[in-house]
Amino acid sequence: MAIVITQLDVVHNNKLLEREQFYLDYIKPIYNIAINTTSPNLGKKCQKNINKKLVMRTKVTKLIGMVKNVR
Repeated sequence: MAIVITQLDVVHNNKLLEREQFYLDYIKPIYNIAINTTSPNLGKKCQKNINKKLVMRTKVTKLIGMVKNVR
């Protein structure tokens, strides 16, 4: 099975999300699990352990950023 990539549209950065949402609505791809381009995880449920890991990763990332700013 081959994957074919075709350029559909040329858009400016400020219209990128709008056009992406248009094509998601128009094409209705079966492999793209994102329904909404601005909130791709909206309405999805995570397992509790995965949610805890995401929260911890966010805290660690913020802490690293704070340490870098202090140096």
